Amino acid sequence: MDPIKTRFSNIEALRHSEVDVQALKAHGQIEVGGKSYEIRAAANDELTVERSGKPSKFGTFFKSAGSSSQSDQIAQLLNDKRGSSVPRFARQGQTHLDRMLFNIEEGQSSSAATSVQKNKQPNGRLVKSSLLELANKAKAAGTLNSGAIYKLYAKELPRVNLMPPTEHRACLARMYKLNGQNDINIWPQNLDELHGSVLKRYTKEFMKNDPEAPNKYYRIERSGERIDTEDVKARLTVNVKPEFYKEMVNAAVKLTAENGDILGSKVAGPGKIGTTTDAAIFYVGNDFSSAQALVQQLKELLPSDAFINHTPAGMQCIEKGLCYAERVPGDDTSHGMSRARIISSALADTSRSSLEKKLGNAFKNAGYNPDNPAFTL
Repeated sequence: MDPIKTRFSNIEALRHSEVDVQALKAHGQIEVGGKSYEIRAAANDELTVERSGKPSKFGTFFKSAGSSSQSDQIAQLLNDKRGSSVPRFARQGQTHLDRMLFNIEEGQSSSAATSVQKNKQPNGRLVKSSLLELANKAKAAGTLNSGAIYKLYAKELPRVNLMPPTEHRACLARMYKLNGQNDINIWPQNLDELHGSVLKRYTKEFMKNDPEAPNKYYRIERSGERIDTEDVKARLTVNVKPEFYKEMVNAAVKLTAENGDILGSKVAGPGKIGTTTDAAIFYVGNDFSSAQALVQQLKELLPSDAFINHTPAGMQCIEKGLCYAERVPGDDTSHGMSRARIISSALADTSRSSLEKKLGNAFKNAGYNPDNPAFTL
């Protein structure tokens, strides 16, 4: 039997390592970046992580880039790697009684203290921590420019083995065969300005012959419909291993055709998957509950080992590889650019408030919930 790996040079090394989480849980400790952490199981079976020898503290939801923030990141990674279906809403270090009292204060009955009610907005601690981390990176780089901040956001990629180029054309050919089936239209995003027979002709030519075809995003929408940005209430992003590309495309086509809560979707081309923050995106026109239902459908259509751990900054992780974020009316940019602009405004704030306070105010002013910026007010 291989020895349990308990030491990792940093968070990224842990993120991209194969880890026996159950063995680590039994071992009770992990070392990351030369610091030791204790691993415990909470009452809801989620793993919590605390710095060895340091008591946990209640504080603001935004964590500084210190040990408590790293504890949260380690806990999230371990729970993601374990593939837990229990949302990560428990606060680090809380006792069972602490959670009951907190939930009662929030309006839940004590019976809901160890399990989160379906459709209830989750705790946004990790969402805010990810945004604070991005803001600190921008601050360290000395930039207020939203485009530069977006580039920092876009650098955080799922680390996977890319699909061999020799397989790209076959994948594109399979996807093109789905175009027109079940009343679904598929086209490359770079041809958004075209319509009707012209779009159909150029899509065929592009997907079959253009060398850049594997590296584009592809729209999937119901025939005769184009997404009105103002109808989009939220996004659900999907990240899978490239070897499950065919299954991901099939699922996107099937669900877009059959699920009325989905306004449309898009998938990364076979050469793009793994080089961008999202392998696929579903645009939904309803609330969080519809996204949760969509998550369950995706889990039924894709093998459990298809999903990979990756949560873009500012998004709420629902399940491994499946993340959610809402949009406010009038916000017509991508999720990453939207958050980059808000972070830019927070960094431009010349008040003497802390950066976490500035971020909370900036997201609130933009129409997002300062307690969980993945959600609108």
